Amino acid sequence: MRAIILALAFGSASAFVAPRPAAGAKTVVEAAPAKAAPKVVAKAAAPKVVAKAAPKVVAKAAPKVVAKAAPAKIIKAVKKAAPVKIVRAPQSLLVSGVFSPVQTVETNPFKDDIGAVGLMGFWDPADLVKDGDPVKFARLRASELKHGRICQLAVLGHITTTAGVRLDPFLTPGYDLKNFPTGLAALSALPAEVVFGTILTIALIEGGYAARKDEIEAAQLAASLKIWDEKTYASKQAIEVNQGRAAMMGILALMVHEKLNNDPYIINSLFFNAPVAFNAGF
Repeated sequence: MRAIILALAFGSASAFVAPRPAAGAKTVVEAAPAKAAPKVVAKAAAPKVVAKAAPKVVAKAAPKVVAKAAPAKIIKAVKKAAPVKIVRAPQSLLVSGVFSPVQTVETNPFKDDIGAVGLMGFWDPADLVKDGDPVKFARLRASELKHGRICQLAVLGHITTTAGVRLDPFLTPGYDLKNFPTGLAALSALPAEVVFGTILTIALIEGGYAARKDEIEAAQLAASLKIWDEKTYASKQAIEVNQGRAAMMGILALMVHEKLNNDPYIINSLFFNAPVAFNAGF
């Protein structure tokens, strides 16, 4: 009985104590049976985040800056300061016989035309040709030329008659012009028929010129170009314009001083100490 109990006890203990392997024997480790991994149920993906589009920024256009035109005073100042050269008249001017304007892109389309000289440049204080009309300019230039020519003759006649020169009585039957004063005083001293005859003569000259204007100017041009080239002819035209302007001022001054103190040649007294006894004896 005791032997059976011992045998059972020994057998139970051997079940818990693993026998030592013999020396040199390979140890085989049996893998424990793997437990099945717990089933992982993937949760639903995180809610999709939709990025909202950034608000569209529309760049506003910069305000358009419009440059204001310079004041008229500044334009005039620049225009006066700009040097002006005398240029040769174009061929069309020479053929027509009229000082036609030359259109340019400048503010003043006539700034280089004949007559614009020196520091004055093109001088139009009354703005008569401010609109740039070439027809109007040509008409005013023709009037300027005519008045200049008349005044040149007037100054010459004033000086000549002041010196005592008169027409021969043969040319003025019934009148001896040496018995009449000169200057403005002659208008009140001469008989009415003489004044009328003078006015009639001027009218006939003016009418005859108007009737044959083109013919006269063509003949004048042809004769001039036989003596000068076109450049010299243009220079002579500029000289005529400026001398006519001087004569207009000159005859005006003679008439004014005659009425002021009967001394139209006062400049002789002031600068040359040679006074002129104007209309002495009348």
